[in-house]
Amino acid sequence: MKKIIPITAVALAALSLTACSQKNSDEAKKAFISNLTTLNSSDNNVQETTVTVDKFKASGTDSESANKMMQGSSMDMKIARDTKNKTVDLNGKISVDNKAYSINLILGKDGIYLNSSDVKSLYNSLAAPNLSKSAGQYASLYDSMINGLKTPYVSISQAMLDSSLSKNSTQNWSSTIDELMKTSTKSKSDIEKSYKDISDSNFTKKGDETTLSLTEKNVTMDELVKKFPSITSQISEQQLKDFTKETKNVKFKTLTVDTTINGKTKQSNATVSGVLVSTDKSSSNDSLDFKFSSQSKASKSSAAIVEPDTSKTTTIEELLQNMFSSYSTDASTSTN
Repeated sequence: MKKIIPITAVALAALSLTACSQKNSDEAKKAFISNLTTLNSSDNNVQETTVTVDKFKASGTDSESANKMMQGSSMDMKIARDTKNKTVDLNGKISVDNKAYSINLILGKDGIYLNSSDVKSLYNSLAAPNLSKSAGQYASLYDSMINGLKTPYVSISQAMLDSSLSKNSTQNWSSTIDELMKTSTKSKSDIEKSYKDISDSNFTKKGDETTLSLTEKNVTMDELVKKFPSITSQISEQQLKDFTKETKNVKFKTLTVDTTINGKTKQSNATVSGVLVSTDKSSSNDSLDFKFSSQSKASKSSAAIVEPDTSKTTTIEELLQNMFSSYSTDASTSTN
């Protein structure tokens, strides 16, 4: 899938009929909304999240390689925002196909800054083995370009990011950063309106924890959205549009979502499981039996996040220039 929709967003779109019922279900729903209000507080500028693929059994084209790669994969990420400096710091790791990769980068007004050590590691693990076959004699140029990095960061400039957008795009890097800096303005009453279509019986409460359980069968994402339009207010219009477009040829044979929130500890856990089947005649045998789980914790930090000084960065443009210079030097030497 080209875009990743958070588990909580899927949960809000996948509304249900069956769940545990308690005599205090009305109290449980109110407590869940109160806990969610606490998590959505603008004071929380740090999010620590772990997402794990507990089950991934696909059938159809290239399913064997996909199953091998995705089963047991995970992502551990800490994301911190600094609204004063308009920066975001992401650091963590992604484990895929039994291999772990560190991901550390900073998003700022002037562009994206990637940790050079991570770039080298990703290149040597993923790209280098294939380049020796596809790039032939030029593979050594790529090797020297990446492994010759001397600065702590590799940067992708705002200009380069903007140039990669289509001419009809209404967004640019500056507007993307502004969007990331926005804090939640939803009040408790706004959240109550978003959840008004969900039955009280879908909520349970145990101590400080409140749980929302949702289940659906034989339904498309578009049908879910139309069935409960108010709940999608927590998903951006463009994100929802992209997701429903990407899932137009599939439906959920079954879909179950459980979300547990503890407002006191600012922690949440969620699981999403089900079976996706293709509705396209050309791929009618394609399906996916899946289960994802996540654990998140919100917190507040006053630590400043600053874009690296230019002396600590090498731009993509400079990397390419160095590679071409090296190629020209080698070519000149070989002709003499």
